[in-house]
Amino acid sequence: MKILMSAICAMAAVCWAGPIEDSARRVLSDYGEAVMPVTAVLKVEAPGASAPQERNLEFLGTVVASNGLMAVSATTLSPFNNMGDAASVGGSRPTTSASRIKIRFSDGIEVPARQVLTDEDADLTFLLPEPEEGKPAPKFPKPVEFAPGVAANVADELFTVGRAGDLFGWAPVLGRLHIIGRVERPRRHYLIAGAFSPGVGAPVFLSDGRPLGLLVVRREPAEPQPGRPAPFQQAIVVLPSETVADLVEQALHTANNSSARRP
Repeated sequence: MKILMSAICAMAAVCWAGPIEDSARRVLSDYGEAVMPVTAVLKVEAPGASAPQERNLEFLGTVVASNGLMAVSATTLSPFNNMGDAASVGGSRPTTSASRIKIRFSDGIEVPARQVLTDEDADLTFLLPEPEEGKPAPKFPKPVEFAPGVAANVADELFTVGRAGDLFGWAPVLGRLHIIGRVERPRRHYLIAGAFSPGVGAPVFLSDGRPLGLLVVRREPAEPQPGRPAPFQQAIVVLPSETVADLVEQALHTANNSSARRP
């Protein structure tokens, strides 16, 4: 009986601490800190409004390079992106601008950042941290490095990393998703489902720990219907690693050039 019970306990331990769970813990350990909260102030100027409106934003971004370059969803900083006529007010579109962008570290330190590159179709904006003059540059966490050639198929299980929020001290958290579809045109996206989603701007990993891409918004105008407001359709999808890698390279090049021109 003791031998049988020992065997059952051993089998249960193996099931509980299997390769997928071990990989998930490695992902969280390696990249949990790379997902960082970002704050900004969004100014919205609507046609006919007496004065611009401002609202505070709080969202997630992913560190994608050793210099602290961060990728965020472009929609978070430009909420009317790709909405077509659905964003119009009296035939004119509101204009938005983001300012006072800051990256928040786990110890509460906030570092200003500026936008260096935006690809609205990919729904990515890249932020470059710029520590205040006279203050030391913070040490950024290990970046999530995206590379070409990483792909996935329908039914594959994925991990995604996020943050628990201010109530829990912004602790890194991890959840599971799975792929329910793969779209190739106009560019590759993975359609996903799952009980956990940290929101756009967060990284997604294959079950073996390789970065598959970033969560972004896929949005476009829908077919208009008489007598109804102009519609649009949207979904949160995974932008593939190869596309992210290409945009990271462009953003680093743009950041280097703009920094060289600054006095």
